[in-house]
Amino acid sequence: MEQTNQDKILPEVDAITARKTFRGRFFRNERWLIGAATIVLFLVVWEVAGRKNWVDQTFISRPSLVVRAAIQMLTSPDFYGHLSVSAIEFFVGFAAALLVGVGFGLFIGWYKNLEYSFEPFIMALYSTPRDALIPLIIIWLGIGLYSKMAVVFLGAVFPILVNTVAGIQNVDPVLIRAAKSFGAKERAIFRKVVLPASLPYMIAGIRLGVGRGLIGFVIGEMYVAEKGIGFLIMRAGSVLKTDDLLFLVSIIAGVGVLSNQLIRKFEEKVSRWRFERSV
Repeated sequence: MEQTNQDKILPEVDAITARKTFRGRFFRNERWLIGAATIVLFLVVWEVAGRKNWVDQTFISRPSLVVRAAIQMLTSPDFYGHLSVSAIEFFVGFAAALLVGVGFGLFIGWYKNLEYSFEPFIMALYSTPRDALIPLIIIWLGIGLYSKMAVVFLGAVFPILVNTVAGIQNVDPVLIRAAKSFGAKERAIFRKVVLPASLPYMIAGIRLGVGRGLIGFVIGEMYVAEKGIGFLIMRAGSVLKTDDLLFLVSIIAGVGVLSNQLIRKFEEKVSRWRFERSV
């Protein structure tokens, strides 16, 4: 009799465990599953709208045609030349913006005299649309890679710089006083208290900088260039090649999404204590 009851209980326990395991996996991957389902639904509606001619395909195309355009481009050797030019412009320009924005922002945020000296110039340049500076940059640096790197740099450096300064200046004074009360020197306070506390602001600035940098190289290539993704976008738009245009835009969007995910992973790694506390 006991053996019979045990045989009945075990399958029920296994079923409960399986349900808990499934729910646990779902909630661990909830962000990705819901996001993927939304994207799939959007693509299906888009494809149906194009095939049923609910909207003129000249303006919206449809996913299957965009995929066909992508295959044609990806099998063309010339496309990778354009892609490499844009990649060099973006990564070099953004790397320079990252170094200057974080490095200079730390000094300005920590030393008041530097802030008072440079704040008028920073605010003036930050408030100036980058498009207005492109003709001047082209006069100075020409139409080659350097001008587009400069546009990426100018687009990305100010969000990083301003957020880094804000992060340093918004550190809780109680933490600094507590460190001083334990005899910590200024360098130790800066390294062990100020930097970790200001990290969320820096990461937010870097995320904004990625988007501004992507906008910068595309606009720079659309103004004056003979190679690059921005040049291809301008050319596709001028002849109403919506399929090519949407594929090129999706590349830029993909780079932005991937960059932000990598930044998020970096933030989780270097400030693990913040995420563990929020769980």
